[in-house]
Amino acid sequence: MPLLEIRDLVTEFRTDRGVVRAVDGVSLAINQGETLGVVGESGCGKSVTALSVLRLIAQPAGRIASGEIRYKDRNLLGLDADDMRAIRGNRIAMIFQEPMTSLNPVFTIGDQIGEAIRLHQKKSKADARQATIAALKQVGIPAAEQRVDDYPHQLSGGMRQRVMIAMALCCKPDVLIADEPTTALDVTIEAQILDLLRTLQRETQMSMMLITHDLGVVAQTCDDVAVMYAGRVVERAPAAELFAAPHHPYTAGLLRSMPEADVDEAPQFNADGRRIRPRLQEIAGMVPSLANLPPGCAFAERCSAVQDRCRTEMPALVQIGTSERSVRCHFPLNMEARA
Repeated sequence: MPLLEIRDLVTEFRTDRGVVRAVDGVSLAINQGETLGVVGESGCGKSVTALSVLRLIAQPAGRIASGEIRYKDRNLLGLDADDMRAIRGNRIAMIFQEPMTSLNPVFTIGDQIGEAIRLHQKKSKADARQATIAALKQVGIPAAEQRVDDYPHQLSGGMRQRVMIAMALCCKPDVLIADEPTTALDVTIEAQILDLLRTLQRETQMSMMLITHDLGVVAQTCDDVAVMYAGRVVERAPAAELFAAPHHPYTAGLLRSMPEADVDEAPQFNADGRRIRPRLQEIAGMVPSLANLPPGCAFAERCSAVQDRCRTEMPALVQIGTSERSVRCHFPLNMEARA
């Protein structure tokens, strides 16, 4: 049984143009100790799915219209506010996308991490401070005894991100949701943060939902991948299988748009002495408005293999063979390779 399972989740927002379904029938599952990557363009519903798990959708504009979110076979959507508060930040924790706006600038990082420890673990202020220092050391912050009294603006971007990880992990959660945990960090710090998350996951056996638009991060980190487009899951697969043979045209387009580095190939230069770099293959067109989705496949107008059926009939998310793969496409790619 999955540790965390999302079943047919629908999350809506009221707008000037009517009701918009930011998440439309999403189903996902995460097993104990595994990492699920959720990828897709900005606005595809990744972060709204994560906020729905923790019941942090802003009301009254937004609401979870239907579906189930089951943690250890308890439906989180049926819990009262007190029971949900006992789970949020304790058994299921989240690293938010931008640490500078997520941390309160008028409180020290020790106060902010210690508040969660006192609330969920019922520790005294002195014990919470020691637990906070231990959490800062765990995520690799040097001189934690002094840094615990620093304010967020006194830390670098990488250090603030580590503080957010420490805050999320201080209560030893079963599930960690990481929403773009390496946004706006340079590649060196990004590698350190990802390595830290992998190490902590191995030590604690927690499950992780990693939300990102970076397929390189997914390849390094995730066991399974869910690709989202226009509020729906369009492909689910084990990471290795998805990278080897994507079945949805959108997934294939994402993979083609990744830069490739061939260390064995000598660089090429033009007559002006400038290095010739291969042009990335972009996905043509734009994501349709969620307030005015087409009647058929939402990706139809951007798909190079579109057929008449795609413009009139919404494809279902169907399992392929007996594997753990599923795809939302009338004419999946790479089926001959699978055969």
